[in-house]
Amino acid sequence: EYVSGALQKTGKKNVVVACRGNTLPVSDIKATIDKEDAVLVSLPCLGRVTMQVLLDMIQNGASKAVLIPCKETFCRFKDGSKVLQSRVESANLMLEDMGLAPGSIEIVKGAKPPAVDKGKCIACGLCVRVCPYGALTITKDEAGKRTSTVDTDKCHLCGLCVATCPQKALTMPEATRSGLQVIHITGV
Repeated sequence: EYVSGALQKTGKKNVVVACRGNTLPVSDIKATIDKEDAVLVSLPCLGRVTMQVLLDMIQNGASKAVLIPCKETFCRFKDGSKVLQSRVESANLMLEDMGLAPGSIEIVKGAKPPAVDKGKCIACGLCVRVCPYGALTITKDEAGKRTSTVDTDKCHLCGLCVATCPQKALTMPEATRSGLQVIHITGV
């Protein structure tokens, strides 16, 4: 009801549903909303969105639903992003069986960890000390120069290292739509 009411009120055709713990930059979410001509719904966990809610969004007025979950390894509810993926697959199959557009629901992923400018890094170790996830270390590069290194599996994309680097050697990747990985789940 909320989604169909928001679509009618705004005249938009699509809905973007984002996890509050998602890891995409705000500018990427705004770009997705603008590109998709969509209303935004922010929820605590997309894994808790039932298949019925996914189907209802499409049946009650949304031409397309774009879902932006959190990073799988950072899900506060453990498997929310994985659960969402299987529900979307099933919902798209059901929508296709009902004669609605296949692939009406898509999942967008793609936030990237910080990049290290090795020319600016002075290996002070401040980023290593402030990272609450232990994702940064000081290593030697091919030339033997000490520099920060980001472990992408441990990184939660919080940006704390970027904010504290005195040399501005750490940066978050450009926030552009082209930097997103769009996963269309239409069936097996």
